[in-house]
Amino acid sequence: GIGGLILFFLAFISSHPATCPNWNLLWLHPLHVAVVPLFWIKRANRLTVCYHFINFAALMLLLVGWHWIPQHMNPAFIPCVLSLAVRSGWAVYRSVWIKE
Repeated sequence: GIGGLILFFLAFISSHPATCPNWNLLWLHPLHVAVVPLFWIKRANRLTVCYHFINFAALMLLLVGWHWIPQHMNPAFIPCVLSLAVRSGWAVYRSVWIKE
């Protein structure tokens, strides 16, 4: 989440032309920080499931289209993206198939 805040600042708020079209914002987005308070609120369970579903879909699209993105993405980030995808996918699976 903090990495997403830094990338968001560099890409959209400051004037760094080298970081303007940064595709790493697909997996390092600032919403990771914004959603954290929702995890402790029981009534916001539907919002967190929607967040995890959208996050999982975006991460899977990123992994499928990794070679076609116009920016060079270091393959060393694939395990990081996969770990985020597994976490979001497990949260969606748990909320749909395992009723708590």
